[in-house]
Amino acid sequence: MRHYLGALREVALDRMRADWGDDFVESHPVQYILTVPAVWSDKAKSDTLTCASAAGFGTPDRIRLITEPEAAAVYTFHQLPDARVKVGDVFITCDCGGGTVVRSCFQIQVVPVFS
Repeated sequence: MRHYLGALREVALDRMRADWGDDFVESHPVQYILTVPAVWSDKAKSDTLTCASAAGFGTPDRIRLITEPEAAAVYTFHQLPDARVKVGDVFITCDCGGGTVVRSCFQIQVVPVFS
């Protein structure tokens, strides 16, 4: 897994350098946020952080893990910037992936802002 994550990190950095240039990439800190299945155990998450750290992502305390349903919710709000949501609203995501379907229910605690 460490080798896979290391290669993935290099591809992402190469893409950023191609799009924005070396100077930009070198002068801006990169924050790594990795998605994990919602059902993963704490040990699996810890192992992922350890592998990501060994792959060059930084120390485990600098890497964030979020669940796939949370990532789907963030992506949805990013794609729908005109969505009129308010604190207290409830919404459901359905993540249909590699052989699994995960439905998640969220309640808005803070109104998301995307620029």
